[in-house]
Amino acid sequence: MQNFYEDYTHSRPYTVGALKDLFVIYNLKNAQVELFYQLPIVWKIPQIKIICKILSVFLNSFTARKITEITKIKFFRWAVELMIIGYGEK
Repeated sequence: MQNFYEDYTHSRPYTVGALKDLFVIYNLKNAQVELFYQLPIVWKIPQIKIICKILSVFLNSFTARKITEITKIKFFRWAVELMIIGYGEK
């Protein structure tokens, strides 16, 4: 949650369950909510998720951000920080 509030544009954090509940409240049909990596390479090559999961065991968001600052390799940060996406039909 600490990383969430570092961005002034973020006003409210959601979990997968909370977003699903919100979709039910607003009667959205075929609603789907999931976590995803903000790494296009993972979308193209899903097997890379294994590397992301291994990194997340050893690195927290703060450490991954520091490594990204030092190496300028964004993969470290985005391999550890997950995003949430939801969609449905009204």
